[in-house]
Amino acid sequence: MSNGFAVRKNGSCLRTEVDCGETVTPFRGCCPGGTACPIAYNIDCCPPGKNCTESIVAEPTCANSTWNLYQNEGFYYCCPYDTIGFAMMGVYDGCAGVGYSFSDNDRMLKIVSSGSASSHTSAPSSSSSGASKGAIAGGVIGGVAGVALIAAFLYLFMKRRSSSQHVPMQHATMPATGYNYVDSPLAEMDGRGHPQELESRTDQPVHELPAQFSR
Repeated sequence: MSNGFAVRKNGSCLRTEVDCGETVTPFRGCCPGGTACPIAYNIDCCPPGKNCTESIVAEPTCANSTWNLYQNEGFYYCCPYDTIGFAMMGVYDGCAGVGYSFSDNDRMLKIVSSGSASSHTSAPSSSSSGASKGAIAGGVIGGVAGVALIAAFLYLFMKRRSSSQHVPMQHATMPATGYNYVDSPLAEMDGRGHPQELESRTDQPVHELPAQFSR
């Protein structure tokens, strides 16, 4: 907690802040919790029961180190770091957030002193930091395992392809036929099949051939 000028909030102050009242609709003056805000000189944030106006006018600063300090026609005030200071209707102190609709008479102001950027983001807790480190380590291990698995697949594929290219082609063999050569002597037909010569006798009867040779 430090002495300094109050901030302008569009709407309402935070629960942890001291509401110093409305300045001009829709803005209100807000001071850090634990301070008091006398109306003197454009709302100051001072220790309770004390008036610190003279000291902060001599060395203008904001009561919160994250706020930006502006000057409007010789009067200092502060805006949150994510807003822009402007003179509403060319006169009143204002802080415009994202989406604020400016009028033709509004005038942008230059920052006199910027808030500390390091105060805008808090340091990660040890648990979240540990979780982040664990997640990073897990991601690295997973990536290495994935690369190794892909390399193994490529090795097996190339090895299998190389083996298939060196296998000699087997010539197709003709199946054996069912013909078997039997080396056996020819058997003569019995003598009944041979024709018999006729005798020279004219009265010799004619013999018929046996039935085996009928066609």
